[in-house]
Amino acid sequence: MSASHVVVPLTNKSTNGRLIVGLARAQLRALAWLSPALADRRAAALFFTPRPTGRVAEPAVPGLRAERFAVTSGGRRLAAWSWGEGEAVLLVHGWNGHGGQLSGFVEPLVRSGFRAVAFDQPAHARSAGRRTTVLEMAEAIQAVARAAGPLHAVVAHSLGATATALALHDHLPAGRAVLLAPPAEAPYFARAMAAQLGLSEERTAGMIAQVERVVGVHLGSIDVRRFAEWIRQPALVFHDPGDREVPFEHGRAIADAWPGARLVPLHGLGHKRLLGDEAVIRETVAFLRQGRARTAALG
Repeated sequence: MSASHVVVPLTNKSTNGRLIVGLARAQLRALAWLSPALADRRAAALFFTPRPTGRVAEPAVPGLRAERFAVTSGGRRLAAWSWGEGEAVLLVHGWNGHGGQLSGFVEPLVRSGFRAVAFDQPAHARSAGRRTTVLEMAEAIQAVARAAGPLHAVVAHSLGATATALALHDHLPAGRAVLLAPPAEAPYFARAMAAQLGLSEERTAGMIAQVERVVGVHLGSIDVRRFAEWIRQPALVFHDPGDREVPFEHGRAIADAWPGARLVPLHGLGHKRLLGDEAVIRETVAFLRQGRARTAALG
């Protein structure tokens, strides 16, 4: 799949999304002529800026009352919600998403004796901030996990799954992980966004260099395939070969590199429809219940 076919954080399918891209392309073309360094900084800023989602309804689950709470991560207030009691299962959305996107998992988790916890990532929906990075998303997962109490597992979508892998590598105390359409690496999407913005090879390299200055690490190091072998938590990886936003090869490569991970190929669910799919939710909950049963047997 070529970069030009990938949907990256800047865009959406709406007329407004296409207009934003068109304006950004024109602005960056002018800046590249006037000041290449300024064009690089502007492109990097776009890479860190989630698309505004407007007003999003709070997560709602029929028959269950949400407990609202707030968490501070990196000096920013994050909006969070929980349902039920017991060990926590953290529900993590991806780029341009919001906490309510995984609400279909809540009732089955609560019925199985878990506490379901969702939140809005930094700079998303109700949480504070205008820009964020996958490293800050990983820090937010750690912060919400600490606030939620004993953590059983994480269920994470898209870039939230990448952030979850980073958090697990940094000793997030979860027993299991479910990754839904997970991207393996950051450079792929930086190059994809540069292609959509019409950046030259030189300006693409400049943008990536600026991104690396901001995050403080080489983008190539943000690659789940490079550190998955050190993650010991069992994982379930769901991915659709027809996903047009995150190539299926990313999910397969993560599952191959991660000891104890199992890949579940999907069909006809794309990048987001899997979040509400009954079979995906059912298999996820069964996997998490299995982990609890094994823990109880060992204890």
